[in-house]
Amino acid sequence: MEIFGMLHGIAFVLYALVCLVSAVHLRWGVWPTLLALAASVPPLCTLIADRWLHRSGRLPRVLDTEPVPETVG
Repeated sequence: MEIFGMLHGIAFVLYALVCLVSAVHLRWGVWPTLLALAASVPPLCTLIADRWLHRSGRLPRVLDTEPVPETVG
């Protein structure tokens, strides 16, 4: 059981780090950043926060970006 506790702790810390890196990279304000971090505490609230961040335009979908055209050299 100790291994699962450690894995859960590592996943929690990684989620917090990804939230902070995303907040800086995507230029979120204080409130969206705090919401994303607070969503990691109650079970499944990250799904709700993710959906809100997408709908509010703060988290672009990867599939919405256009591919970079290749140049023939």
